[in-house]
Amino acid sequence: MDVGPPENFLNDTYAIQCLGTFSLLDVSGNVVRRNEASPNKPGTSRWFAVRVGTLMTQGFTTAGDQFDFFAAEKMTYVFAGASLAELPRRSEIICVHGNVFGDGRTPLILLETNGAFRFIANHCMLNAAREPVVEALAGAIIASDNYLAGGPRVPAMQWQLSPQNGLYTVLGNITTREILVKGAALPAPWAPLNVMAL
Repeated sequence: MDVGPPENFLNDTYAIQCLGTFSLLDVSGNVVRRNEASPNKPGTSRWFAVRVGTLMTQGFTTAGDQFDFFAAEKMTYVFAGASLAELPRRSEIICVHGNVFGDGRTPLILLETNGAFRFIANHCMLNAAREPVVEALAGAIIASDNYLAGGPRVPAMQWQLSPQNGLYTVLGNITTREILVKGAALPAPWAPLNVMAL
């Protein structure tokens, strides 16, 4: 609770953030809201409940004041102050389950991974008219048993898959608006297995 200023602020703010290299990331059992009471005037500032980013195949990435990463194909080099560590790159697994996320004017969950994303049994409430509740790019996506309340004219969930033929399953979600995968509405057999009515 109360992990973001109630009014406008300068930079992007994240309640839970993970940038860099990892094999398994588990975000579970949290109650994350910008404020205990929804702000009366949240302004246009960008507040995210969860932000997960992946490293590029090649290149340098800074994650906060303490860590820097250099990706070189199958290896990642981590600079932590005066220390250097070498880590092999593996397919990432992200699991976001059993959380309550609320408030904000931008997607509550903004995620990018080269591996699998499991999004299960979360309760999300977004006070934005132009942004989806969840936006993700992943190698594979499993979404089930989520309750997503967002704007009346934008998708509740918006996904991209990389590679384009990545696999996904969508089952038992209740949303205000449609779920888009690669820019299109859910096809059969998934569309009838989710409810759009809040």
